[in-house]
Amino acid sequence: MGGKLSVTRTWACPDCGVQCTRPLKCIPCRQKDRTTVPRLFRRELTGRRPEAEGRQDVVKAQGHKEARRRASKKAGKTHAERSGLYEPHDAARIKAANTPAALHRLLGAIEAAGRGPNVVHVSAAVARLGKLSGWKSAVNLLRAAEWRYGVVPNEYAYNAAIGACEKAGEWAAAVELLTEMRCTEGLEPTAVSYNAAISACGKGGAWEEALKLWQEMEAVGVERTVVTYNSAIGALGRGGQWAAALELLGEMEGAGVAPTVMTYSAAICACVTAGEMGRAENLKDKMLGVEERDTDAREEGTLVPNVYIYNLLLGGYGRRGRWEEALALLEEMKAVHVEPDTVSYNSAIHACAQGRQSARALALLDEMDESWIEPDVISCSTAIAACEKAGDWQGALAVMDEMVSRGIQPNVVSYSAAIAACATGGQGARALALLRSMERAGVEPNAVTYCSAATALGNDGGQWERALELLDASGIEPSVRAFNVAISACVKGGQPRKALQILDLMRQGRQFELDAHTLGPAMNAHLQLNDWTSALRLWDELVETGSLAPNGPCYAAAIWAYVGSGNWRRALALFDECKSDPAVMQGPSAQAYRGAIVACEHGSQWQYLLVLLDEMDRQNRSWLDTVVFSSAVRACSKAGQAASAIELVAEASRCGIELQVSAYRAALAILPSKEVEKARAIERAIEVAKGRRPAGGIAGGQPPLD
Repeated sequence: MGGKLSVTRTWACPDCGVQCTRPLKCIPCRQKDRTTVPRLFRRELTGRRPEAEGRQDVVKAQGHKEARRRASKKAGKTHAERSGLYEPHDAARIKAANTPAALHRLLGAIEAAGRGPNVVHVSAAVARLGKLSGWKSAVNLLRAAEWRYGVVPNEYAYNAAIGACEKAGEWAAAVELLTEMRCTEGLEPTAVSYNAAISACGKGGAWEEALKLWQEMEAVGVERTVVTYNSAIGALGRGGQWAAALELLGEMEGAGVAPTVMTYSAAICACVTAGEMGRAENLKDKMLGVEERDTDAREEGTLVPNVYIYNLLLGGYGRRGRWEEALALLEEMKAVHVEPDTVSYNSAIHACAQGRQSARALALLDEMDESWIEPDVISCSTAIAACEKAGDWQGALAVMDEMVSRGIQPNVVSYSAAIAACATGGQGARALALLRSMERAGVEPNAVTYCSAATALGNDGGQWERALELLDASGIEPSVRAFNVAISACVKGGQPRKALQILDLMRQGRQFELDAHTLGPAMNAHLQLNDWTSALRLWDELVETGSLAPNGPCYAAAIWAYVGSGNWRRALALFDECKSDPAVMQGPSAQAYRGAIVACEHGSQWQYLLVLLDEMDRQNRSWLDTVVFSSAVRACSKAGQAASAIELVAEASRCGIELQVSAYRAALAILPSKEVEKARAIERAIEVAKGRRPAGGIAGGQPPLD
């Protein structure tokens, strides 16, 4: 009982995974792989002299034995190996080495035992070293094999080194090794060599070099396989050459090479990367057509779109915000019996987030739960981002609570997106509460997190002082985003001069490049000071740079600046430009519409004003406020449109909106004398309006603050 227990090392069988005491296949797997064909040269031992056939069998056996001996000598086997010192498990032990040091110790032990290393050992060591410590170690061992061990590397050793370079994307080293093979006597590159080199060029972004190797294969007479086509199509796809990739796919049928699922995957990936979603869909539909016509293909699982192909398409739709196509593709997966996975749902949720479809994003989360697919932190974070883009801060906080209840730890992206959602909804207190809970959970906030929290304070009643204090206490490096948040908070807090001081400070630091998010709030600061000229000067600066695209707040501020300067024609032209600008994805904002309506009033454009009024009503009825109805009533009254003016007054009353005194008086002035009751109602409304604070701004309007 006092002796030590011996520990027997075990290896997993490469076929079935069962633990056994030898680094090879287990006995049941080896027996299963044996063929039922009788061994060659087997004959009965009858004790009689063999006949002619028997003698021929003996001669053949001796010839094969001599051929095996010569092949062994040509392969670089030493006399010790041929004389019985060869250990067949050495190569398996090399392939099972866990560290580079262990691998080199094993080679040293083989050398010390007089068993080599031989070319088989070197080839296995090069391949294993490439996986353990990278391509450089693999290439160095290949170079040192001849002088260190006296072994001349063969095609297998070179292919292993090229494969190591391929995995690292080191295309230059892979091409150099391929060239060395061609220049070495006794070595000829094979299709495996070219395939690995072409794939390395693809991963390294050298699609031109990959195309040269493709053409070289035909010149040297190396047959192109389906792997060659897959590697070349993948290389062209990564280089943005989707048309050439599809051309290669079309050539496969003429070359007698049948495309596989991986071939279509590479071609679809090329189209998705280039934004050719229609062509990618056509390739997928072509695969589905093969499935419907060919029963054998369906049974064998070939040429049937798999989940990877669908995820490629979903990812392409997700990046482009095409949520309708993404949801339709998700339904198609279920129809063709391809089970969506977490990546599929994450891509669909991302598409909904880009399209500001928070309700559909949350519905997909519920659908994952019903399908027994566990949402991960990416799923939840993307859904929170969808709520943030749609202004649904309640939905964002609900997802955060659900993450905690499910035991999913929110990361910095989750917290930042939730805080940004609170900023969109002007929930400063909730944003600060999330920031504190984030710190308690041990998740370190970053610059995006602090800027979002400061934005929430600025949007929540213009708490500009607290916003600036938070930015100062955060310790983040000064950045364009931090300056933009500070300027916007000051503008919304009614501190235009403070905002302009921060802008001047930003200009002094020449490393900061002003963008649309900087100039938009700065223009609003000038509008609060009734400095239309300075606001338009900033607009000209934004337009003249050419590299900056104006956003919605910039357009709105410029429209109000032109209205304030009396140039109503330019204001309306700029409003139409905003409607057609693809950079303004959501169209003109409420403030831009209000500015255009005030411009219509100044220019007596009452017909266009009523059109804009209908557009605002269709987009968001809450945009219709005192400024809008008052300007519309004054414009119609000025044009003598009594019926329209009275109808607008009545509509404002139904909406619970009190007009400005000037609007009531304008409507009363054009009211026919017989409309006594309407006149008395308007007079009562005037008395009520007089008790309110007079509206300031531009001719009864209000310049934007966003």
